[in-house]
Amino acid sequence: MVHSRTFIPHVCHAAIGVLGAVSVATACVIPGTVADGVAVPPKTGKAYSVEHPSGEFSVTLEIDSHGSQPKVLAAGLLRTAR
Repeated sequence: MVHSRTFIPHVCHAAIGVLGAVSVATACVIPGTVADGVAVPPKTGKAYSVEHPSGEFSVTLEIDSHGSQPKVLAAGLLRTAR
């Protein structure tokens, strides 16, 4: 789980976009990023909870852990109407 804020351009937006949520979740799994070590990894499964002021996105990442850096192979999320 990680809390996020999106500023467009100088005002905090009430939500986060799909690309923003996937980018934040990806940053949580790559060593050396700002989110590395700050985000709470999921206890079960692969869904990372990206919270924003009006709710949250559950982002599922498929990660290849082989090699020197993790590689995100696929990302998905469920978006519902408000």
